[in-house]
Amino acid sequence: MKKLIILIVVVVIVALGIIFWPKISAGLFHKNTSQVVCTMEAKLCPDGSYVGRSGPKCEFKKCPIVTATSTPVISTSTDSITLGVGQKGEVAGINITLNKIVSDSRCAIDAVCVWAGMVTANVTLESKNYPPITKDINSNKGLIFYDSHVISIVSITPIKKLGNPILSSEYKVIFKIVKAQP
Repeated sequence: MKKLIILIVVVVIVALGIIFWPKISAGLFHKNTSQVVCTMEAKLCPDGSYVGRSGPKCEFKKCPIVTATSTPVISTSTDSITLGVGQKGEVAGINITLNKIVSDSRCAIDAVCVWAGMVTANVTLESKNYPPITKDINSNKGLIFYDSHVISIVSITPIKKLGNPILSSEYKVIFKIVKAQP
């Protein structure tokens, strides 16, 4: 009789172990310690600035709100130009055409992302001194060296928002074109 009781107790313990082991090993019975592991320390905002984390759950501070301005379709400064898809402009003797937006993986302003993302644009460059080239350039510090100049993307509008796809005709890209340092 005593052996039978011991056998039943052992069987019950083993059965409970088999039933509850997956939950115990997954941590479901452990007290939640609220520890969060952050994957990045800064987030690139659509306006080109960065924000850091605040709070115990790795939330990013809010990006600055960028308001739309009445910028002309093609505008230039001494070293930059704003172009829409299909438009061509000239800076420092370099003609640049924004052929198309190849991809846009930017994080939406109303989302929390692990990576800020980037825009890849296809451009054609022309000058008097060199044959024309067509290349992809990305907004994540991508550079093109052409005719002793460095071409880069400064910013892209519109700002990406969840649930609001951007039409190709809505993109405006600011390119910077500067003389390369020897």
